[in-house]
Amino acid sequence: MRLLKNLTATSLASLTGMAMQALTAPLYLSILDVHTFSRWLFATSVGAYLSLTVNGLFYAIMNDVVIDSHNGNQRSANKLYQDGLYIILYLFVPLSVLAAIANIIFSHTAAAVLSITLATAAVNLTYVLIDANFRSQSKFVLGSNILSSMRVLDWLVGLGAVLLTKDIAQALALTLGYRICATLALLSTFQFTPGSLRLSKITRPPGTRSLVRYAARAKGQLAIAATGASSSMLPQIVASSVFPGHVSVYFNVYRTYMRLLASAATTANAAAWPILTRLYAERKRAELRRFFSIGLMLTFALAILGATVLFLGAHFAFPLLFKSKIEIIAPWMALTAVAVVISAMTIFCQSVFIATNMTSWTMYTNLGLTLGSMACLTVASQAWGIYGLLWTLVASEALMFWATLSSATKALNRWHLESVEP
Repeated sequence: MRLLKNLTATSLASLTGMAMQALTAPLYLSILDVHTFSRWLFATSVGAYLSLTVNGLFYAIMNDVVIDSHNGNQRSANKLYQDGLYIILYLFVPLSVLAAIANIIFSHTAAAVLSITLATAAVNLTYVLIDANFRSQSKFVLGSNILSSMRVLDWLVGLGAVLLTKDIAQALALTLGYRICATLALLSTFQFTPGSLRLSKITRPPGTRSLVRYAARAKGQLAIAATGASSSMLPQIVASSVFPGHVSVYFNVYRTYMRLLASAATTANAAAWPILTRLYAERKRAELRRFFSIGLMLTFALAILGATVLFLGAHFAFPLLFKSKIEIIAPWMALTAVAVVISAMTIFCQSVFIATNMTSWTMYTNLGLTLGSMACLTVASQAWGIYGLLWTLVASEALMFWATLSSATKALNRWHLESVEP
């Protein structure tokens, strides 16, 4: 019953997220020209890359917060929560100062836009700790619904700011201001909610030693997050940096819609995350291994289904959504589909590590492979154009899946052996 409730909540969150992503390009392109939208894509991709990479640290903190709370160690859980908020401040303050300086000296330039986006990415890290607060109270469904609502409001405010200003720098600045206010309002609510984790009036920020300890503890999560961020965001950053605006926008639209239709493959993973953490804590080996096998097959089937739907529906949907601004180029779309299907399976394999804090040296190998692959993407894109980017992307995703599957299988086997030892 709990899994069903979690699945319902994460499905709702996934559907709203999919709707926002599906509507972003059509709505923004109805307001902005292709060149301006390509600049917005580049800036937001860089911001998302920072946020997704650093998220690994906060995922590790969230897992520890939830485990400590369920084990009755509320003081430790509260300290972890507070330290997480301080770490976000350590990131946000210098980035916000940089954004202010850049907008004063280099108003409306790429530097100004990027600085605002990076500061926004730092604010967005609070969502993981907000999620941890709800999970620590066994209120996963309520937390998921509140966070989904916050993300919808964030998106609507961003869209409204673009519509109002017609300028991406001003729109991003307005959105940043709103996100700061909304985040502070929710964090303040926790301060007066019984049972919530909260920021104590008398608390000391974590020092250098604590930060190093947290980073060491989360090294596996950081490696996974950095690998995922590199895989999902760097191809778009490369495309936006190397190709003309219209090519980078085509690449983004194909990849976004393909990933959206394949995202059903990862919805069940998100719903099962709290269950995976509990199974790991309770040492239920057989259930965890069975979930991994069934989940991997389900992920592949759902991803293939999503790719098929896009191919069948693009010729009908794209003219309605984009008018004449986005062309349908079948070979580009096909190669993008192959890369996305493989990526969905890799993400499922990574969920074993994300939900349990288990580590493996392959995580760091995968990170090196991903960063190396992204360097190859840049070289291939400059040498052979968009096909160089797409074929290299498919090859890198296949290599990453093989390495991650091998790593997850070995980690589960090692954990099984350690669990049965006297």
